[in-house]
Amino acid sequence: MTNAIKGVLLSALVFPGLGQIALKRYQRGVVLMLATMAGLVVIVINATREAGRILETIASGGGVIDQDAMSRAIAQSTAWSDNLAFNLLLVAITLCWVYAAVDAYRIGKQQDLRQAGEPRGS
Repeated sequence: MTNAIKGVLLSALVFPGLGQIALKRYQRGVVLMLATMAGLVVIVINATREAGRILETIASGGGVIDQDAMSRAIAQSTAWSDNLAFNLLLVAITLCWVYAAVDAYRIGKQQDLRQAGEPRGS
């Protein structure tokens, strides 16, 4: 498997930055991983808070959890996904993911070309 293919598969299908790390571009890979991880952590934290608010709303209504009560509580809660910050965060994570895949392919292609130009056995 060529370096370009290995890098793009790791960064695109596993996690952004992993292809760069596999291609020995550690600093770039760690930055991409941390940026993506930070965005995902913010999304998970906000989703957890929203779920907690929904459960509190259901519990304050008598504590009986049925499908109708849950549906009403979800509909009444402010959806964080309607928030502009959430949408921008999703765009940023997506751009990070795409950049990581393209960059890993580019780095791998350069390494493949360099290796093809080297004489065998050195």
